[in-house]
Amino acid sequence: MATVRYRVLRAPACIALLALAACARQGEGEMSWARSALERNAAVEVVAADEQSRTFTVRMKDTADEAAVPEPSSTEPARPAETAPAKARVEAPGGGKVLKSGPGYSIKASAAPAPAAGGRLRDTAVTSAAIERRHEPIVCQGQRLLHIDNRNLEFDGDAVSAQDGCEIHITNSHISATGVGVSARAANVHIDNSLIEGDAAAIDASEGAQVYATSTRFRGLSRRADSASFHDLGGNIWN
Repeated sequence: MATVRYRVLRAPACIALLALAACARQGEGEMSWARSALERNAAVEVVAADEQSRTFTVRMKDTADEAAVPEPSSTEPARPAETAPAKARVEAPGGGKVLKSGPGYSIKASAAPAPAAGGRLRDTAVTSAAIERRHEPIVCQGQRLLHIDNRNLEFDGDAVSAQDGCEIHITNSHISATGVGVSARAANVHIDNSLIEGDAAAIDASEGAQVYATSTRFRGLSRRADSASFHDLGGNIWN
């Protein structure tokens, strides 16, 4: 059982009780319109009224238990004893798909980034291999085939050199040099999904060399003689 006390004010301002917005009435009818306001509140039931002490006894309708309802302030209207928690709002970001959601959380699939124009999506972390530091370049000469795969190589000076008919395939590797990253002279070089860095030049092709690159990033200058050719097969970044 709850007891609500209603106090009469003779001043121009009066106290709003629960959902009351009327301050125009004063005097003898105040208990009457206060009770009417309480009865309009769907959350409570007026059980009794004491005009001498100017109090109302109310019962909460939504529970079997009786509880005390505090007297509302003069500026805040009455509200139900319990407000249902707001439902979580799920908003999918641009391109994202909501996989599962519940009160206060959501799980979304992130949108896949667009691949580089003309080629497949390229991963900048091309290899997880341990760094190998070398002081001498890798040199391939003559009619030979050399495959460098999943390597992380750092060189003092030039790194990889293909000469005089050699064919080199570099895949899923990171090659870094203080000189030239990859040089090709009268040879063929195929580079796929790799990172080639060179302080002097990332790649240097001459004497009819053919360089084929796919989904690779070149950091440093790209030098090519007129007789050599670069074949950009897509997804490359040149800078």
